[in-house]
This record gives sequence, structure tokens and C-alpha cells, in this order.
Amino acid sequence: MKYFTFLLFFYVFISSAKADPELKITKESVVNFIHSVDQAASTNDANLFSKYLADDIVINVTSIVGEEKSLYELNKINFLKSIEESAKIIREFSYIRDNLNITITDGVASINGEIRKEVQFGPMKLFSTTNETALLEIRGGKLVYTKIDNIQRFTQ
Repeated sequence: MKYFTFLLFFYVFISSAKADPELKITKESVVNFIHSVDQAASTNDANLFSKYLADDIVINVTSIVGEEKSLYELNKINFLKSIEESAKIIREFSYIRDNLNITITDGVASINGEIRKEVQFGPMKLFSTTNETALLEIRGGKLVYTKIDNIQRFTQ
């Protein structure tokens, strides 16, 4: 019995010693994550951006152009394909995030913010303002988006 107790104690001790304090979601880790995401987004590179998305992410997009409203639900693959397709025709691209609010509850970070983009497609220039609400969690030892809800308004 002593041997069993010792092994149990040893296992618990080793398990707790291996716990990585870096895996906690903090406001600082979320701000660093968003900074990296914004750098990737500003390149419009789907491969670079993909590492920030959970495999089972759900992305809901409401796109508003004038009086027209379109709703889309995308998974990771479809979202990355849309980035790849748009990258083929974009000549110029700018991306700015503002008004970032972060709330952390039970190991999940909720972020809200505004993203402004300016995109040049051939002779046409589009401007968009996106209100983003997203959830971030630690998966596989890294922080990733698990859900994104965007409302995009486009103007010329």
C-alpha cells in the first residue's frame, strides 16, 4: 500500500510540474494573439492566417452593400478559400483594427472590435467596416479562434 501511495503522489507531483503556465488565457496573451492575427490578415495570406483558426471554427458573416444584406456561414476550409480567391484579384489592401474589448470567462476569451479595410480590385476601390465578435480558446496548446461573427458594411 505504501508503494501505491508513493506512486500516486509521484504521478500527481509530476503531472502538476508539467502543467504549462503559458497555457492560461490572459488579456496580454489575447492582445499578442490579435496582433499576430492582424499582421497575418494584412498580408491576405490564407496559409499564414490558417494557424489562428480552430479546425471546427464557425464563421458567420453578414455582408451589407447598400440596401442588400447577405448572410454566410463558413467553416475553416471555405473561409481560407475565400481569402485565397480574393488575394488573386486584390491590387492593394489595408487593414486596421480599433476599439478592441476583451473579456475572459472560464478559459474562453470573447473579443469585440472594429476592423476597417480598404481594398483595390482593378480600377474599383472598396471600403469596409466590420464589427467583429469572436471567441478564443486554447486548443492543442495554442490560442485559436473558435467562433467569429462579423457584420461587414461596404462602401465605394
